[in-house]
Amino acid sequence: MTRGLPTLERMDLGAVYRFRFANVDPDARGIVWEEITDYLERRFGVPGRVLDVACGSGEFLNASKAKERWGLDVIDHSQLARDVKFLEGNYLDLTLPDTYFDMIVMSNILEHLGTRDMVFAFFDQAMKHLAPGGLLLILGPNFKYSMKEYFDFADHNLVLTDLSVGECLVGAGYELEAHVARFLPYSFRSKKGKLPGARYLARWYLRTPIAWRWMGRQFLMVGRKPR
Repeated sequence: MTRGLPTLERMDLGAVYRFRFANVDPDARGIVWEEITDYLERRFGVPGRVLDVACGSGEFLNASKAKERWGLDVIDHSQLARDVKFLEGNYLDLTLPDTYFDMIVMSNILEHLGTRDMVFAFFDQAMKHLAPGGLLLILGPNFKYSMKEYFDFADHNLVLTDLSVGECLVGAGYELEAHVARFLPYSFRSKKGKLPGARYLARWYLRTPIAWRWMGRQFLMVGRKPR
């Protein structure tokens, strides 16, 4: 059994994701993620070493300016840049260097877990792999603002909000660095509240926090490992 990912072991994820993103323009998606990554690295700094847990097609890693980029996922993806080190498997089962990464990214993964205990397990694992002062950056759908669509995705299991994730971070020993309840729109697939694919529009959105109150359905939470 894949620890912490009860749905994934029974599902052909490749088929699910091809179906899910069949009508999504990958170029537009890439443009949006270039802008998201640029915003995050301007706000929190460009990490020397970054790990993306559940990196998907690698949009964040491909756009990151980090000198050393690692990605992992339960299925292999061929769209990662050549210099990205990719590991296939579950985060809790893989061997990674301790006190090594300046930033660990968990984007749209926690809602796939089976229990809150598994959220703590992921945060504990990240604490071990982060260098002192390193950041755990988390993006995910906020149930408070996306409840009507939250379970439109077959691999969503766990209900989470910005407050519940914040308490999990603090309970796992992190210092809360950033707490944004409404940041990104919910999904590239949903018709309502999605980021426009044009670069200048995505850039305008990210630099206009008042727009987040209207379209934002995902939280941004950042925890810092104490020095």
